[in-house]
Amino acid sequence: MCGLCCILTRRSSKLCFTDVVDSILLENLQRRGPDSHSTLTTTMPGAANSCSSRKEQVVLPDSDGDVENSTSSLKFSYDCLLSGHVLNMRGSICSQPACDDIGNMLLWNGEVFDGIPVAEEENDTQIMLQALGSCHSDKASLLNLLSTIRGPWALIYMQRSTGALWFGRDYFGRRSLLWHFASGDPPEYVAICSVGIWPRKVPLIDWHEIPANGIYRIDLQQQAESTLLIEHFPWRRDINDLSETSISCEKNFPKSVHMHASSALLSLTSLVPTLSYDPGPVMDLTADLDYMSQRAIGQTVDLSALYSEERLVAVHRFIKVLSEAVHRRVCSIRNLQTSLSVVDVNASQSGVAVLFSGGLDSIVLAVLAHRHAPQGKSIDLLNVAFEQKGLAQCDTVKKGHNTKKIKKNKERFMQEQISQKDLGEECLENLTQNAIAGDSEGLDADNKGTLVSFEVPDRLTARSGLQALQALCPGRQWILVEINISRAELVDERRRRITHLVYPADTVLDDSIGCALWFAARGQGTCRGDKVQGGGCSYTSTARVLLSGVGADEQLAGYSRHRQRFATSGWPGLARELQMELDRISQRNLGRDDRIVSDHGKEARFPYLDEDVVTFLSSLPIWLKADLRLPRGIGDKLLLRLAAHWLGLTNASTLPKRAMQFGSRIARLEGSRERGSDCCHRLQKP
Repeated sequence: MCGLCCILTRRSSKLCFTDVVDSILLENLQRRGPDSHSTLTTTMPGAANSCSSRKEQVVLPDSDGDVENSTSSLKFSYDCLLSGHVLNMRGSICSQPACDDIGNMLLWNGEVFDGIPVAEEENDTQIMLQALGSCHSDKASLLNLLSTIRGPWALIYMQRSTGALWFGRDYFGRRSLLWHFASGDPPEYVAICSVGIWPRKVPLIDWHEIPANGIYRIDLQQQAESTLLIEHFPWRRDINDLSETSISCEKNFPKSVHMHASSALLSLTSLVPTLSYDPGPVMDLTADLDYMSQRAIGQTVDLSALYSEERLVAVHRFIKVLSEAVHRRVCSIRNLQTSLSVVDVNASQSGVAVLFSGGLDSIVLAVLAHRHAPQGKSIDLLNVAFEQKGLAQCDTVKKGHNTKKIKKNKERFMQEQISQKDLGEECLENLTQNAIAGDSEGLDADNKGTLVSFEVPDRLTARSGLQALQALCPGRQWILVEINISRAELVDERRRRITHLVYPADTVLDDSIGCALWFAARGQGTCRGDKVQGGGCSYTSTARVLLSGVGADEQLAGYSRHRQRFATSGWPGLARELQMELDRISQRNLGRDDRIVSDHGKEARFPYLDEDVVTFLSSLPIWLKADLRLPRGIGDKLLLRLAAHWLGLTNASTLPKRAMQFGSRIARLEGSRERGSDCCHRLQKP
């Protein structure tokens, strides 16, 4: 993960770069890339300018203050600051911005998993700089190059030969990139950055996400005196896709900023095809439904009864392509000694961690990570829970109180915390026993007599998942990191860090997921290893790669709204809904998640959004991926459930979907009456 920043301004401007890159923004960038910090400034010639050579240096606080040869011009020349902060994951470290012999400069935040050759010992930033330089001034060649890259990326590329600034994100928007246009005609400056800060100055510096709908180019040699023109090259799913690409971001532009599509109809071709809306011949479910109806109430579903020849073929192909996606994300990690600054002496030596609820999506990734992570290396399972205060002071043991009544109240409280429907009888029984016994790891009495619990749904499924992994993969050391967050710590870290990172997202859902993800990625908690009921020592995960299950629900109909759409619109309506999920995943999830996770100098990787995985799933009839004629916990994400069952994860294969904000109980802590789409007042005043 790297922190990228570019500020472009006309030389006539009186702007000081530190007016934009203040201490908070600089800290945000440096936390993303702790291994190297470098800042270069250059002057690019504008329209019809004569140039002479000169040097200039701008030094930001705590940057290396490198100097780049620059040119000065008589009229519309542009000053450009490029600041790069590197998290080195591959090969020898390459400071950014990276520069070649002819003056091209690259800020790169990405991983090249395939598409162009990168040897194990090579750094993909250098490879990308060479590849971009070989395109010279040919737009089509540059767009074709970016179209071939498999993996997450965001870039800012200063092309010296054409006087153009290129920038953008990959098709799914897996890496964050924001922009801000100052006031003025044209704007006094344009800022492009991996992360922003909450507006706190007058005039406000308001940031917006750069849409992941294409690549953008500012031709500095073709700008008019009073306007700023930005050329847009859209992503298209295939060569015949010539549909209009909406540029809704223009509503956030000053009047003097104009976006226009490439006049030559140049575009990037996505490696991901469009979903088919035709389900084809749908499998008859008579036998499956008969099996469901014959089960006794509460009887566990044996998914092997749902195996058919067609389903088994799809399961085996899915496991293969998903396993290869995990392999690319696990085996490209540079062999690092622990270099992160940690507060615990019990710091991990794991190279990879899984954002782990114990649910279906994350436990499948854990099993596949075991296949490819180096032998002898532990794998961290990061699980977060927020405090739940549910037992009033009247339940505190005092002289003369009825202890049987207290136990009954505790049991009732815990049954409210987790329903039998969500967790199953075994998990509920364990939780109830902890409550009655006053388990110190689950319930603690504060000085007011209120009992605090961290035994939330995701904690229990995580412990159950740990047991399953230990039984299935006994040769691997699994470390479940139980991350317990109090309300006081939540409030403090939200104000200090999280609000700036979630921004410009601002809903209740953004707040809940952003906070839960930030604490999970930090990885500070207590560990459980060989025994589920043992452990409890302080532990900090320093794994730099975090595997995330984002993308599974969007492609395999994991959300309740998918059932609603299927009920009203059938298979074609469900297919359209899933296509919409993929089309908007960058603006709903991935930019925010990237900013949150990378604040700890770590990198989120998304195997379910691997180009080959998405292509494979897009090629399947929709009823093979999800069959919503079957009950909840079976028909949704059916293909993944069958794959989990085939891998030996029989209990996890039928767990129902539970969102992170509900499983960690942050939603209940903050206010159960809020809607996820509401604007979050807690994000308004950092």
